Amino acid sequence: MDKKSVRDIAGHLKRAKELRENGQLDGAASEMERAAEIGRRGPEFKQYLADILPDLAALYVITGDIDKAYGVLEEARTLSALSDTLSVIILSNQAASYVYKGEAAKARPLLLEAVEIYRRAEPLDRVDLARTLTNLSVVCTELGLKEQAHAHCGEAYDLLNTAAHASDPLMANVMHNWGFAHKQAGRWNGALYCFRRAEELLKTHGDERALDRPLRANIDETVLPVVITEQGENRNQCEEQRYFLGFSHGFACR
Repeated sequence: MDKKSVRDIAGHLKRAKELRENGQLDGAASEMERAAEIGRRGPEFKQYLADILPDLAALYVITGDIDKAYGVLEEARTLSALSDTLSVIILSNQAASYVYKGEAAKARPLLLEAVEIYRRAEPLDRVDLARTLTNLSVVCTELGLKEQAHAHCGEAYDLLNTAAHASDPLMANVMHNWGFAHKQAGRWNGALYCFRRAEELLKTHGDERALDRPLRANIDETVLPVVITEQGENRNQCEEQRYFLGFSHGFACR
């Protein structure tokens, strides 16, 4: 294998990671595109390409380029002998593509399949299973499946409480989405508790990551005021923005 090409792939991925963490998503996508081009040079690079494409699709989804996301995910599916890890990555990102296109019903079976793959895995990856379950809760909330959304968030919460390396931002997302599940079911006290807890977790984390700031702003400026007024029987509506974390591989989900 061409060692220079391998070093070049690693360099592009490192720069993409840095740009992604700083919120420079277009630049990150460009670096990953360069890495993918190297990965397409020959069969000896197939495993590198299989690792790169789902993360590249994740960036395309975030930046709103859904057609490109579909394209690279379809390319990823053509690669033979995908591991369970890569299979759930592709399933999660395909689900994300559907969610961002407003087709939540198509996303749900993909996420259910990803959940079953995680449940079969040894050892159990509690963090990635929790991430997938909170994504599934988003989809269920969109589809009006109130009790299922509530149950998925509850299981994600339990998994993270027993995981060795769960992050505060991920738990904040679980609590945020659980708050919406409570809100949709009219359980205002539960909704308020979950949103408050998400807010506390993000404040503790210190807003270190650019991607955490929109979530905290949504809680502080949009969600909490409306839930508080709804507790007081003022039924003003807000834009219900839930946070889907379907990018369960590499730097794109951390």
